[in-house]
Amino acid sequence: MINNLFNPVTPLKFWCQKVLPLVYDDSLSYYEVLCKVSEKINELIENNENLPDYITEEIKQQLSDTNLEKIVGSYLTDFVLNVKFPPEGIPASIGDGVTNDHDSIQMCIDYANENGGKALYFPDGVYITSPLTLKNNVSIFGASINSSVIKLKANSTNSLFSGTSSNNTISRITIDGNIASQVNALTLISLNGSNISFDNLVLSNSNKAINIINTGNIVLMNSLRLNNCPYFIQLSGAGYAVCDNLCFNNTSVASSNSLINNSLPNSMFTNLYSILTINTAITNTGTNCYYSGIIKNAENIINDNTNNITYNFYGDKKITSNKSITEATTTKQIYVTNLNETIAKRNVNGDSSVEVLTGNKTQNSVINTENVTTKIINATNIEVNGRTSEEILTGNKTQNSVVNTENVTSKIINATDINLNTSNPLTYKTPGSLNKYFKYVPFKGQDGTDYSVLVSNEYDFSLKPRRKAIYIGDSYFNGVGATPTTDLVCYINKKCGIVQHWNYSHGATGFIRDTDSLKFYNQLVQASNDSRITDKTEVTDIIVAGGLNDTGASWTQTALYTECNNISTLAKTAFPNAKLWYIPFLWINIPYSYDYHRLYIAINKACLKSGDATLSGAPSWLYRMDSKYQNGDDIHPSAIGYELMSDYICNFLNGGYQGVNDLQLVTSTVGQVDYSICCEIVNSIIYLKGNFNVKATIPAITNMGNLPSRAIPQSLTVLPCIYYNTGSNTNSPLYIQANDSKITTINSLTAGTYHITTSYPLYPFIGV
Repeated sequence: MINNLFNPVTPLKFWCQKVLPLVYDDSLSYYEVLCKVSEKINELIENNENLPDYITEEIKQQLSDTNLEKIVGSYLTDFVLNVKFPPEGIPASIGDGVTNDHDSIQMCIDYANENGGKALYFPDGVYITSPLTLKNNVSIFGASINSSVIKLKANSTNSLFSGTSSNNTISRITIDGNIASQVNALTLISLNGSNISFDNLVLSNSNKAINIINTGNIVLMNSLRLNNCPYFIQLSGAGYAVCDNLCFNNTSVASSNSLINNSLPNSMFTNLYSILTINTAITNTGTNCYYSGIIKNAENIINDNTNNITYNFYGDKKITSNKSITEATTTKQIYVTNLNETIAKRNVNGDSSVEVLTGNKTQNSVINTENVTTKIINATNIEVNGRTSEEILTGNKTQNSVVNTENVTSKIINATDINLNTSNPLTYKTPGSLNKYFKYVPFKGQDGTDYSVLVSNEYDFSLKPRRKAIYIGDSYFNGVGATPTTDLVCYINKKCGIVQHWNYSHGATGFIRDTDSLKFYNQLVQASNDSRITDKTEVTDIIVAGGLNDTGASWTQTALYTECNNISTLAKTAFPNAKLWYIPFLWINIPYSYDYHRLYIAINKACLKSGDATLSGAPSWLYRMDSKYQNGDDIHPSAIGYELMSDYICNFLNGGYQGVNDLQLVTSTVGQVDYSICCEIVNSIIYLKGNFNVKATIPAITNMGNLPSRAIPQSLTVLPCIYYNTGSNTNSPLYIQANDSKITTINSLTAGTYHITTSYPLYPFIGV
């Protein structure tokens, strides 16, 4: 025991006789008492020397107790809540990177709010959570940005932190939006409130990092590292912001977006750092603001049309444009290091005159040769190698120089011929981008007309196709029943000249049925967020095929309209140059019921209403085809089945005929009949057209011919036919039994020629 480090000290129980010791009591002499006191003092000294060791051992023992953190946490709950050791009744957070800690964290937030406001402490760990609602007077802090991480659960539908909340601080922690596992564009922190502070944070992997609607007072940000966010910081509302040490990392930022989009007045943003390649670094609409820092690789450092704004940046931006800056009663200060700006015209206090540069012109050359008929130089002074005058030659002039620079407002050269014999390519003004095929160099004609001289844009002008496609669908586009080299997508790519594709299809999904949260719209969301598609303007085709799986979902016509409209809207926004193609309800050989047909008609209507290209008639493509066209489940095609379907799809994608037109002719079963009748399926409708010749009378109820198997109807069908006779035509109908190929007479047919022009549906409910 630790107490063994101390010697027991008993109290002094002696009394002293001042004169002589008594014979019959315990009195001691002076000397005896002094000895015993000395002994006790020495014992106390020894105990005192052992006291530091005792304290050390006691502390070690307490620290080794696994319950110490919980004990300490229970004493600190009046001030700080440890999410791993919360108050009684609240489940503990795990922080193992796997368990969803949402309930624990949200209950801690609620507890802190209900008890007057507290801070939530996140020890080392990765805390997976569904979206959280932040509340008033609740703060969040971790052990460090490197060890404490709050990560948004996959397939979430809202911001990690959101709510109407004030008096909040978030610090010393990493907040991860898990963007690769999300199907929706989400924000890490989206708050509506005031007195909000962020300090020493890493904000990563989300569509937007911070969106604050300030209801008054201040927003504070200090030492933020923002990674892998297409959109970073947006501030709006009332009040003001003070932000310092903001570092923007990675290259996933949307080129058209700003790092900071601020509309709060009287705000200050200092020590900003970014080397991202973007169009505009900062968009400011708030008055009386200040910005400073290092901004490189931005096409425009700041977009600002407000008054009384001060900027102080270092960057390598070059601006070449006609820029009009009007400065009357307002004050705008711009301090920029290493910013080259060429301005053709400047308006200052209403004066729109062209600014004329003045200064000296210096040419240092060994030999400079110019052979011209006439050269006019109007100058006050020309200095050549130190001389203050220059001899004007009437003949040839030779100038040899290493570098010859002339800075003039205007130079006119009138010559019969100009010969530019250079070893290296001529240098022109930096070409502008016309389109993906060409750049251009601006020129001007003698009459002042502007011309664009085309130059190469490093584009491959070969005649090979350039289509790039996105596939959205179900198991048909997954290639169930075939191999990767013999599936439907492979055949379409080969026949339509698609040189690159991205396939997001997922089995058992549809327009409505949302298996694994990957219905058709969510697949397109995946495509819009896919970093592998580096240039979304190059996508030429988006092909959406399927719908059969929606028989297992609760669908309505309105819901189908909504899904198709959402797909169409997102396709036009995310892939502006792509054409959207719908191929509804692929089907092979399962019994085609009324419910199936009703769903097919509803999907077809929804696709057509979207205004995008829609292929009709897919359910009849492989109807009653030989078993070799199937893989054995009566649902999915075989390799040759996929190849046949690809023919119809590619005709559709190339603007050609989409129906089935390869059916055989009607065949005769009796010697007295010769047929010349063709059959064709178009959008599940059979068309019969042609003549047949009867050589001798055929009795009623006689099988006189067979249809191709593809043209066999599912219900009893009457075929009107006309008997051609001299002076009159007679109606002589025939009939086909349900699910039977036999063409049977109703009445007897006399010898002669008969004509058939008719159509009938494959299924009795077509048109219902």
